[in-house]
Amino acid sequence: MDFPIILCDNFFPAQAFFNSMKDRDFISTLEGFAKGVGRGFDDAVCEFPGELSFEDQPFKGVKFYLFEEEVILHKLDFLKILEEACLTYIARHSNDRVRVEELLGAVKARNDIFNVVDS
Repeated sequence: MDFPIILCDNFFPAQAFFNSMKDRDFISTLEGFAKGVGRGFDDAVCEFPGELSFEDQPFKGVKFYLFEEEVILHKLDFLKILEEACLTYIARHSNDRVRVEELLGAVKARNDIFNVVDS
Protein backbone atom coordinates (compact mmCIF):
# COMPACT_ATOMS: atom_id res chain seq x y z
CA MET A 1 0.00 0.00 0.00
CA ASP A 2 1.75 3.14 -1.23
CA PHE A 3 -0.90 5.67 -0.15
CA PRO A 4 -2.11 4.87 3.36
CA ILE A 5 -5.09 7.21 3.23
CA ILE A 6 -7.87 6.63 5.75
CA LEU A 7 -11.25 8.19 5.01
CA CYS A 8 -14.69 7.94 6.58
CA ASP A 9 -16.67 4.80 5.75
CA ASN A 10 -18.88 6.67 3.26
CA PHE A 11 -15.79 7.35 1.14
CA PHE A 12 -14.47 3.77 1.17
CA PRO A 13 -14.31 3.37 -2.65
CA ALA A 14 -12.14 6.51 -2.86
CA GLN A 15 -9.92 5.21 -0.07
CA ALA A 16 -9.57 1.87 -1.87
CA PHE A 17 -8.63 3.67 -5.10
CA PHE A 18 -5.85 5.76 -3.56
CA ASN A 19 -4.58 2.90 -1.41
CA SER A 20 -4.37 0.64 -4.49
CA MET A 21 -2.29 3.14 -6.47
CA LYS A 22 1.46 2.60 -6.67
CA ASP A 23 3.92 5.48 -6.50
CA ARG A 24 5.00 4.80 -10.09
CA ASP A 25 1.41 5.52 -11.26
CA PHE A 26 0.87 8.73 -9.32
CA ILE A 27 2.15 11.33 -11.82
CA SER A 28 0.36 9.75 -14.80
CA THR A 29 -2.85 9.54 -12.73
CA LEU A 30 -2.57 13.25 -11.89
CA GLU A 31 -1.98 14.02 -15.57
CA GLY A 32 -5.18 12.16 -16.40
CA PHE A 33 -7.12 13.92 -13.65
CA ALA A 34 -6.01 17.28 -15.06
CA LYS A 35 -7.70 16.23 -18.32
CA GLY A 36 -10.81 14.87 -16.61
CA VAL A 37 -9.77 11.26 -17.18
CA GLY A 38 -10.10 8.73 -14.40
CA ARG A 39 -8.30 5.47 -13.82
CA GLY A 40 -8.61 2.13 -12.08
CA PHE A 41 -6.40 0.06 -9.80
CA ASP A 42 -7.22 -3.42 -8.51
CA ASP A 43 -10.99 -3.09 -9.14
CA ALA A 44 -11.10 0.41 -7.55
CA VAL A 45 -12.07 2.95 -10.19
CA CYS A 46 -12.20 6.73 -10.42
CA GLU A 47 -14.42 8.27 -13.12
CA PHE A 48 -15.22 11.83 -14.19
CA PRO A 49 -18.55 12.97 -15.70
CA GLY A 50 -17.00 13.57 -19.12
CA GLU A 51 -16.22 9.87 -19.45
CA LEU A 52 -19.87 8.82 -19.45
CA SER A 53 -21.34 6.87 -22.31
CA PHE A 54 -24.86 7.75 -23.44
CA GLU A 55 -26.49 5.03 -21.32
CA ASP A 56 -24.73 6.03 -18.06
CA GLN A 57 -26.50 8.05 -15.39
CA PRO A 58 -25.13 11.64 -15.32
CA PHE A 59 -23.49 12.89 -12.13
CA LYS A 60 -21.65 15.93 -10.79
CA GLY A 61 -18.34 15.40 -9.04
CA VAL A 62 -15.97 12.47 -9.22
CA LYS A 63 -17.25 8.91 -8.96
CA PHE A 64 -15.29 6.19 -7.21
CA TYR A 65 -16.44 2.62 -7.18
CA LEU A 66 -15.28 -0.75 -5.99
CA PHE A 67 -17.47 -3.59 -7.24
CA GLU A 68 -21.05 -2.59 -6.29
CA GLU A 69 -20.09 0.11 -3.78
CA GLU A 70 -19.79 3.65 -5.13
CA VAL A 71 -19.49 7.21 -3.92
CA ILE A 72 -19.65 10.49 -5.81
CA LEU A 73 -17.44 13.15 -4.29
CA HIS A 74 -18.06 16.80 -4.89
CA LYS A 75 -15.14 18.92 -6.00
CA LEU A 76 -14.07 20.11 -2.53
CA ASP A 77 -14.06 16.62 -1.00
CA PHE A 78 -12.19 15.22 -3.99
CA LEU A 79 -9.58 17.99 -3.90
CA LYS A 80 -9.05 17.57 -0.15
CA ILE A 81 -8.33 13.86 -0.61
CA LEU A 82 -6.18 14.50 -3.68
CA GLU A 83 -4.14 17.11 -1.78
CA GLU A 84 -3.53 14.57 0.99
CA ALA A 85 -2.36 12.02 -1.59
CA CYS A 86 -0.08 14.66 -3.16
CA LEU A 87 1.50 15.46 0.21
CA THR A 88 2.04 11.76 0.86
CA TYR A 89 3.70 11.34 -2.54
CA ILE A 90 5.86 14.47 -2.20
CA ALA A 91 7.07 13.34 1.23
CA ARG A 92 8.65 10.31 -0.49
CA HIS A 93 9.53 11.92 -3.84
CA SER A 94 10.59 15.49 -3.10
CA ASN A 95 12.20 15.82 -6.54
CA ASP A 96 8.71 15.63 -8.08
CA ARG A 97 7.29 18.46 -5.92
CA VAL A 98 7.12 21.06 -8.71
CA ARG A 99 5.44 18.69 -11.17
CA VAL A 100 2.92 17.45 -8.59
CA GLU A 101 2.05 21.01 -7.52
CA GLU A 102 1.68 22.03 -11.18
CA LEU A 103 -0.67 19.12 -11.91
CA LEU A 104 -2.68 19.64 -8.72
CA GLY A 105 -3.12 23.28 -9.72
CA ALA A 106 -4.32 22.18 -13.15
CA VAL A 107 -6.91 19.86 -11.57
CA LYS A 108 -8.11 22.64 -9.24
CA ALA A 109 -8.47 25.07 -12.14
CA ARG A 110 -10.66 22.77 -14.23
CA ASN A 111 -14.20 23.29 -12.97
CA ASP A 112 -15.58 21.74 -16.16
CA ILE A 113 -14.25 18.26 -15.34
CA PHE A 114 -16.47 18.06 -12.23
CA ASN A 115 -19.77 18.80 -13.97
CA VAL A 116 -22.15 16.78 -16.05
CA VAL A 117 -21.36 17.08 -19.74
CA ASP A 118 -24.44 17.92 -21.78
CA SER A 119 -25.12 15.65 -24.73
